Amino acid sequence: MAERRVTIGRIARRVAGFSNAITQGHEFGIAPGPHAQMWTPEYSRAALEIFETAFPWVYLVRMADGFDECDDAMVEMSTVLEHDIEWTRLQQYLRSVSRAIREKAPAANYEKAYASELEDSTPPIMPFRQLAELTSSEAAAEMHRCANEVVQLCGEFVDNPLNALQIEWMRRLGRGEKIIDLARSAGYSERTMYRALNQLWEELGVSNRSEAIALASEKGWMNLTPFAR
Repeated sequence: MAERRVTIGRIARRVAGFSNAITQGHEFGIAPGPHAQMWTPEYSRAALEIFETAFPWVYLVRMADGFDECDDAMVEMSTVLEHDIEWTRLQQYLRSVSRAIREKAPAANYEKAYASELEDSTPPIMPFRQLAELTSSEAAAEMHRCANEVVQLCGEFVDNPLNALQIEWMRRLGRGEKIIDLARSAGYSERTMYRALNQLWEELGVSNRSEAIALASEKGWMNLTPFAR
């Protein structure tokens, strides 16, 4: 039972971070999109059109594997834990994303591909700007709330204050990328990017990027991969 709680909590936490990163994009000026519910098949199919431009298919299939594993655990735990609509919403999201991937994934021997394509590879960069333009602010906020409710229900807490987008920023800064390059890929102005990073340094209790990178490396925060199992 404890292992299933951890599986559910970890995936739910990553979904919460993912939806929160979309909200952050809206807060920094990206126009919200038309989709009012993130847990529908229609949303997942539209999101997959974005994902497949950024991620290799083997990574997407592995995402689906992780989501299916979490869904299976949620089915088993549903008879034990008292839950509400938030639990169902997260299951609907996991199932619709997994189904969209499996319906469109090209035929391939993914088990053999895992080792060659994923071993020692840098996780793909999440296309948050395009996803923010797809998703309404209300949908992102509701998905974040539902996923957080599941995290709390499962009692799975990780000492990591960074969301998925911030993990990406830290990784890229750690590789020596310039802030102007981060701004361009995020669709921000350079001034907005500096403002977002300065806000993050303040939240982490550090004064500059070097201190932030050192802290994140020490804590292992940059080793977390959104959605990967």
